Amino acid sequence: MGKAQKKKAASRHRHNPIRVPDSHLAPGLAAASASAASAKRDAILPIMQKLESSEAADRAWACAAVSNLINNDPSTRRLLQGKNVVGVLITRLSDAVDEVVVEAAGALRNLAIDGGFEICGEMYNKHILDPLKGLIPKISSAFSTYLESSTTPTGAQAEALSFVFQLAENVVTLFWCLSEISTKALNAINNIGLIPFLIALIENRSKFPAKLVVAAAQCMFVLTDDNAPAVTALHGNPAALSKLLSIAQSSNTDITFVSGGSVEHINSLRVLACGILKNVSPLPKSSSIAEVDLNRTVILPLFVPLLGVDITSAANTAYTIASKPTDPIPPELRHTPKSDHRTADDKELERIETQLLTVQLCLEILTGICASLPDMDLELDIDKDGKNRQTTDDDDLDGDADPTNSTPTSLLHLLTLPLLALSRPTPTLSFPPPALPSVHPPTTSVLGAIHVRALECLNNLFVGVRERVLVTEGDDEEMGGRKKEERSAPGFTNLFGAGQERRAEMWAVAVGVLWGLARMARGTLVPNEEQIKILVALCDAAQDDKIRVQCIGTLGCLAQYQSEAPKGSYEANLTITKYLLHILMSGTGASPPLTAGPTPNTTSAVFGTEPILQAASSLVDIFADENSAYDANFRVAKVLKGMSDSIRGARKLVKSIGGSTKGANARGSGAEGAKALKGWADGVVGDLAGFVEYRRNVGR
Repeated sequence: MGKAQKKKAASRHRHNPIRVPDSHLAPGLAAASASAASAKRDAILPIMQKLESSEAADRAWACAAVSNLINNDPSTRRLLQGKNVVGVLITRLSDAVDEVVVEAAGALRNLAIDGGFEICGEMYNKHILDPLKGLIPKISSAFSTYLESSTTPTGAQAEALSFVFQLAENVVTLFWCLSEISTKALNAINNIGLIPFLIALIENRSKFPAKLVVAAAQCMFVLTDDNAPAVTALHGNPAALSKLLSIAQSSNTDITFVSGGSVEHINSLRVLACGILKNVSPLPKSSSIAEVDLNRTVILPLFVPLLGVDITSAANTAYTIASKPTDPIPPELRHTPKSDHRTADDKELERIETQLLTVQLCLEILTGICASLPDMDLELDIDKDGKNRQTTDDDDLDGDADPTNSTPTSLLHLLTLPLLALSRPTPTLSFPPPALPSVHPPTTSVLGAIHVRALECLNNLFVGVRERVLVTEGDDEEMGGRKKEERSAPGFTNLFGAGQERRAEMWAVAVGVLWGLARMARGTLVPNEEQIKILVALCDAAQDDKIRVQCIGTLGCLAQYQSEAPKGSYEANLTITKYLLHILMSGTGASPPLTAGPTPNTTSAVFGTEPILQAASSLVDIFADENSAYDANFRVAKVLKGMSDSIRGARKLVKSIGGSTKGANARGSGAEGAKALKGWADGVVGDLAGFVEYRRNVGR
């Protein structure tokens, strides 16, 4: 598996609290019980009517009601979409009454967060940028007056300023969400010229609420991601670059806000400052901070402690809170504009979510850093005490390695354990139940993203270290202990079903990491029955040939254990051999051989060309040495006959690969991926024919 590159803005895991994918749930009222459906229908109609009311109080009430109704409720959101709530709310952004504008912006913000790209696309198509663009000068003017004033606002002035703070946060968040949906939308936002406005919010952070400043930093992070106009705008402001570095290097006590300055918000701002600086790197040589080693002196010292969060404890707390019965909001306060009915539990859920989102952001930035590291040839010897001994081609250095040195070997030591901990799903909230929503979708969404990002980062680290790892018996037992935790994992029957997209994504990345590890430790990992069952089950259940190739490749590496065979390793090799031989022979039209010993693994799954040829390649690797301890299985499973009978069919498979092959494979996508696949497949068939001839000649 190649390195996972930092994804484009339009396809990344979003950093705002989006919902778990809910495409598997019935739309509209079909998702609700009869009584709930009736209640929702009764609530929707008066809200839509009051959005068009001539009374400003009614319009503001209706906007606030939309925000409350859609909270983690996809069925109601879709029902409102069907009533053109997006178009009506966009119209309200130009309302003559400020209170209505603030509430409409808040409702649109919540719709964008809850509905993701689909609703953001609808907003863009209905020209939301026009009224949003018109709000920026009004907000800027109000803030300029506020910043220039030497007195603290009180009374009506303070209330009016609070309205502007709310409006600014909603507008900035909308720009942030909209900039991720398409290149066309991003270009339109570039033309608005938001960067100076966002810089002003961040530079004057002590005068603004924490949520507004963090939203501005988040918006700037998205805008500067592979987006030349925004990068150029920041390069032209050396003072802003220095301010961002200062924020990243500050202690938590040095950063203050006018309100809401929790540790979680401060950490988010510092991490975002690092992300923005990485996005605009390399920095202009004229900048005073151009020579700063961001990775070593800024990012790693900040990120590594943040990665130590106990996500299982956080998930358990969120699950307990979200599972409690909720007290209804008093009727006189329900849907009231400007009201905050959040309980202590609600605020704790928000704190946990902010903390986890910061960890997710750290992982995204680290994934990009690890993807850009140079590959290094490394032999890593892990002894029984858990101490790592490394040898590189130009090693022989004295002294201890700097733990913040951003080389593949140092990062391997520094990040592997925290990344492994973050990649492990929690028992409660990592994934929603099949065909049901999570009890707290925002936490489930961010946990799933954390698992995937941690695995992608691990993959990039392991790809950067290309040679094998020498694993001792003690460490193998520890790895086996970790595998035991997976035995309670659910089967793969529903893994690729609706609503389980994040779980499937995590497994897809995880098996790539496993293959990378297995190749590094080829011949030293002791296979066990449970590992083989998991990989076989995933391989059979997967619909993606890339995942199947990785499963088959990992199995092939596990089968190559070369030390004195412990109990069960001979049988494990035979089990893997029969499974791979079955894939090869059934895929090439050869008749499976009659074998002695345990019944061969069989599968009704239909495999594509690439997995079939990967099975052939793995079998060649497994039995390349006729003197191996497990070579007796070559004769027991009648591998020579099976591989010989498969050559003709394998050649036909190679001929079927054309330059117009659609879709992605383990070697790439599009025409280039097909070309790489064809070259690899030609080599595999050549190796297959040569291997059969060689084993016939040695007579074993």
